[in-house]
Amino acid sequence: MSRRGMGIGVLLIGAFVPTPLATAQTDEAALGRDLAAAAEAPCWQPVYAEGRRGLPGVMGGPAIVRERCEAPATLRAARELARRHGEEAAPYWARRAGEMSTPPERGLALATLVALADRPGPADRLAGLLFDERMSGNVGVAFSLIVDLHGPSARPLLERLVAEACRRRRANPERPPSLQSFLVLSRAAELLGAVGDEGTRDFLRGLLARGGKADPCALPLRLALDAIDARLSQPEAERAAWGRDAIEFVKARWFHSGSISAEIDACRGAGWLAGRGVRLGVPFLRFPLSGRASADLAVAVAGSQREAALIPDLARVAERQRGGYTSSMAVAALGQVGTREAMDALLAMVRPDFPMRIAGPLSVLARDGDATTLRALVRLATDRSFDAADRADIAAARDYLAARLAGRPAASPMGDGPQFPPR
Repeated sequence: MSRRGMGIGVLLIGAFVPTPLATAQTDEAALGRDLAAAAEAPCWQPVYAEGRRGLPGVMGGPAIVRERCEAPATLRAARELARRHGEEAAPYWARRAGEMSTPPERGLALATLVALADRPGPADRLAGLLFDERMSGNVGVAFSLIVDLHGPSARPLLERLVAEACRRRRANPERPPSLQSFLVLSRAAELLGAVGDEGTRDFLRGLLARGGKADPCALPLRLALDAIDARLSQPEAERAAWGRDAIEFVKARWFHSGSISAEIDACRGAGWLAGRGVRLGVPFLRFPLSGRASADLAVAVAGSQREAALIPDLARVAERQRGGYTSSMAVAALGQVGTREAMDALLAMVRPDFPMRIAGPLSVLARDGDATTLRALVRLATDRSFDAADRADIAAARDYLAARLAGRPAASPMGDGPQFPPR
């Protein structure tokens, strides 16, 4: 079967019970012994550290473990089990991956099933798991395994999953589509944005054209197309690096989301990338910063990496999102960059039509500014184009910065930034 044929074919995910032939060819006792031995190996344990509920590291939900099942030891163990037992064991791995007991074995079974999923039978078994509502907390982990184990060659599998998710979401217009089908669609589409080719673009356009008005699949498909267009517009020599950055980016979003604050999620994601030694490239970061994708994580990463090349992009985000938390994040990121150009970009926001209190350029200038910044604030504090309340705020930032630069004790108890007069 061709890759495109797999992409539009109907998944046989109803075949969820092992066939007699598969059962005859599979010694489940031997599989269980191999699975338990691999899961108990010392190199496997860090993957499941710090879990508090469910399956630590795989089924426990986002942001509750230190390390995830993308650890090299996990991938090696999964590949070895897949090689040793072949695709005939896929029904066993699917069953064990869906069990609620023996957490380490369950996670390794999922990874092993994913390792086999470049073949139609195991791919159907994996799809059966992914569309099961009980797997809602593990969709991101499963897709992380897909791209880690298969890389760009995961395209046919991802296309099949996108096609099946669209079929399910469009099947009954009278009933609201399930959240699980949306999770599968959005995760698979995001990865296609990172690894898709010209054929993938045609495939997604075809799916989108069949959706009609009020298509419940339109948004993930359009976002994936935008990402593919942006990546393929790069010089061919740079596309692979862009794709790797895109994969790391979406993983950081998947594994650091769901808190009460999108800003906290973005900062955690940026910290997770930095802690793993991952530095995203400027060409890729410009794509989400441009507004064609969610900018929050890109803003946090740009600040964490102190990307001076992205100062104009961060300034545009602050202007475009003015009054919102993303604008405040962009202002803070400019402060993290901390160069003269970054301070000048912040000073350009000190004007009557910009929400200076909400977005925070004055606080950042007071905390991170230099003597040149101080001279600018001295001038702006007497500028009559500002109303009296704004001038008082500028004066508070000026006084804080002057005390900080002079090293006066008065700067110490002021807290992390100037205290603005009440309004």
